[in-house]
Amino acid sequence: MIAVDLSEMDKYLLTYINGLCQLIKPTKVYILNIQKNLDLDAEEKTLLGYANNLPVDEYVQSKINSNLESYFTYKNQVEVEIEVVEGKPAEEVLRWADIKKTDLLVMGRKASLTGQGIMPQEIASKVKCSILLVPENVAKFSLTNVFVPINFNEETKLALEEALYIQKETSQVLDINCHYVFELPLGHEKSGKTDQEFADILNINAAKKFKKLKLDLGSEASQLDYSTELLKDGNIAKALNVKAIELKSDLIIMGAKCKTLAAQLFLGNTTKKMIINDSSIPLLIIKEKNETFGFWDFFNKL
Repeated sequence: MIAVDLSEMDKYLLTYINGLCQLIKPTKVYILNIQKNLDLDAEEKTLLGYANNLPVDEYVQSKINSNLESYFTYKNQVEVEIEVVEGKPAEEVLRWADIKKTDLLVMGRKASLTGQGIMPQEIASKVKCSILLVPENVAKFSLTNVFVPINFNEETKLALEEALYIQKETSQVLDINCHYVFELPLGHEKSGKTDQEFADILNINAAKKFKKLKLDLGSEASQLDYSTELLKDGNIAKALNVKAIELKSDLIIMGAKCKTLAAQLFLGNTTKKMIINDSSIPLLIIKEKNETFGFWDFFNKL
């Protein structure tokens, strides 16, 4: 399900998804637009720049179709359903994602563009499905290098499973870059060790955890490696984004466990910070449903 708002953001969003669809070949795509009010009089339509001779929903559908013609050429190869609905944007996105049994919600992430938008952090914590955030000014789709922040928990495993699945399914070579950012714990000075000595101990422990993580992931993870970084300024989202840019990453993948309803409504602090952080790289947040599913799999039901 792709949430559009008729702003310039739609151009970047549809261009990116067009390239993605050419790679993964989905069977259905929903386009969702939420209007605060579908019952506008002639004066209100004029103020908003809407055609007076058409009902609001029909006018919006015509604008969406025009954008699809320009930026989503894959529409001729897939079933596309456009939904123009009335209500509060955040509430309706969540409701329709649930109604359509959506496996992946795709939204734009604005930095400077104007127009009606929905704050991604409003949606990401509450939506039951995985979510892909596409930033403005992404000129085209590319998927040769993915970046996975790691901290050796279940969310890390979920994200790496997805990255490995993408690597397996795509015909092109895909680099998976794992990066571990850590801080020295409060009170570490009492150990009598220097900052560097304590950091070395944490790095040794991290190496053991990464080895176990690779074993849990299976043989496909045998070639994975990771880099480490001692966080000094406390801004983990900034550090991760800087590293992802340095590595020329096309996509950042993070996991969010979803085995229970409570877990569905939970995002880790780092994930939340990455959503809020002004990033130029698309962010995919994988949520686990009743069973593990892949990036390719959930597009088959879009």
